[in-house]
Amino acid sequence: MKNFIAFLCLFLALASFGQSPTLTDFYGKVEFSGFSAGGTSDVTGTLGNYSDQTNLYFANGVQVGDVVWDNLGNRWEVMVVNSSNLISANVDLRNINGSGGTPAGVGYISRETENVGLSLFVPDNNIGISQQLKSRVETHNMLLIDAYIAGIRDSVYTGSTSADTSGVADPTVGDVLVTDDGNILFFDGDTWITFSGGGGDVKSVYNAGQGFYCYCTPGVTVTSGTQGVYSITIPTDADVSSIQKEFTNAGSEFTVGGEAVLNITWSGAGTDWNTAFSSAVLPNVKLVDGAGTQREPGAVAVTSQTTSVSAGASSTTLANINGVGTPVRIKIGM
Repeated sequence: MKNFIAFLCLFLALASFGQSPTLTDFYGKVEFSGFSAGGTSDVTGTLGNYSDQTNLYFANGVQVGDVVWDNLGNRWEVMVVNSSNLISANVDLRNINGSGGTPAGVGYISRETENVGLSLFVPDNNIGISQQLKSRVETHNMLLIDAYIAGIRDSVYTGSTSADTSGVADPTVGDVLVTDDGNILFFDGDTWITFSGGGGDVKSVYNAGQGFYCYCTPGVTVTSGTQGVYSITIPTDADVSSIQKEFTNAGSEFTVGGEAVLNITWSGAGTDWNTAFSSAVLPNVKLVDGAGTQREPGAVAVTSQTTSVSAGASSTTLANINGVGTPVRIKIGM
């Protein structure tokens, strides 16, 4: 089960890049020329006749840290770039495999991936790159991936809930927790962050009543018993992103005095909502005109005033809203 969860989390992470632009990095075919013992490391010589068939890279892009494979499957790290031009680079190399000798023949150079150290590979039809070398590289990469998955496997935990993660002792950055209430959490070094949830209600856009559209979990309702006065009821534990209404008739949708009054009740949230009005969470009101431009109320001479009604309830009055003209959309964020 742990293996499956580790794979699932890795798959989710990779899937988040599914719509990214085509990724690429430095690589190319080279021919080893004049290599001998010496220089600042194990061997020194020239990587000549550099070829990248995609024409994205040239030999003057060789950097310290790049890895060169020779045709025997030995790996060499670039320690110093003495000189370079478009088709060749004179370099000092370190023998990563410790196999001794000097590189010769045809090979290729690659900038290995930062996190796992995978080697990028040149196109199959690059002249001089043997199928044997390609097989060595593919095997090397697969074993690195296997080791990487094994390394993160013990960092995937199950159990607990998203509200109580105390069951995971001493988490470290990158740890993943699949909770019993259907959430997947990621530890960022300070706290557990929920990046996928299967438990609880899901937010959606729906008409809560009176033409108010809510992007929130189910249960929010809007009623009106008096022209221009709207009662918004938000149930306990609701997740609310925004509530919006497009006003198109100032004569019937605003009060006689040209106001919009929003009475908000957050049911059962007396410990969180307006218990002490000085520290209450107030509605964040924006106005959006017919062209889709969002503004603060004050920018169009509208006064937004919120008063406390009781614990868990507030009343917001938008004065002079009729002076903006219609259509105008009132957008409420929490």
